[in-house]
Amino acid sequence: MRERKRDPADPQPPAGRRTRENADPGPLLRALKFTRIPGNTIAEACARYGVSPGAYRAAKRAHGTPPYTDHERLLTAVAWFAGRADWKQVLGFLEWINEAPESEAAVRAGLDALVAAGTLHLDAPDVWALAADWP
Repeated sequence: MRERKRDPADPQPPAGRRTRENADPGPLLRALKFTRIPGNTIAEACARYGVSPGAYRAAKRAHGTPPYTDHERLLTAVAWFAGRADWKQVLGFLEWINEAPESEAAVRAGLDALVAAGTLHLDAPDVWALAADWP
């Protein structure tokens, strides 16, 4: 049995078919953020989040490079060190990617906020670890 042709005026794709329009944007945006962590490749992001390279490129064209919030920069610093980083590693990473020194008070306040939110946890004094996979 042949599939009926789709009416161009109908915005809904046939049942069970995934298109770029109805694809879940969550994994695509996570893949875009994952590739911003130094050392991560597009191929790794596509494999990790189950997106095709074509969908990744289309999302990059559509969304550009999503900017990191201050908290996401802190999470990136911890993720860079395999999900567990001490105070010097976090500060050094932030200075490296920003090419400018960070305010220690602002960094500590951001880390404390992430611990309070449950995104990070303290493994030891001044050693933070990701509570879940990020991004």
